This record gives sequence, C-alpha cells and structure tokens, in this order.
Amino acid sequence: MATATHRPPVAERALGAERRARVGRVVPEEEYGLLETEEGRELFFHRSSVQGDFHRLLPGAPVRFAEALGEDGPEAVWVLPLER
Repeated sequence: MATATHRPPVAERALGAERRARVGRVVPEEEYGLLETEEGRELFFHRSSVQGDFHRLLPGAPVRFAEALGEDGPEAVWVLPLER
C-alpha cells in the first residue's frame, strides 16, 4: 500500500494499456513536458519518465506512454519516443 513518502512502482500505478501520443511541448529548464493524446487531452510527464534522452524530445514527436494517477491527477509515467 502506498504511503505519503512512498509511491508504488509504475506497473502498480498504470491505468490501462500503453497508448500513443505526440509531444505537445517540452520545458527543459523545468524538466517536464506535455503529451497530446489521441483523445485530445494534455498529459504531464516528468523527465524521469522518458525512456531515452529527454533533451532530444521535440514537439510533434510520436511516443508510446503509460498513464497513471499522480499526486496532481493523471500523468504519463513511462514515455517511449518512437521513430517518425
């Protein structure tokens, strides 16, 4: 069970299957970005969720992601850049 000081592993927090999205924007100085999902939602992701080089992500880049419920609502907890 999760406590205020411990977050369960990604696999335990994931809300369903992996999905596809595009990078909406990246804020490198604050180490986060937003994905644009196929449903038209914006979804927060932190640099630590990116499987690869966060600094190589560009707006419009396709990704696969897993969504989970974070402290402030839904977020992408696993982001895998795809080839264009």
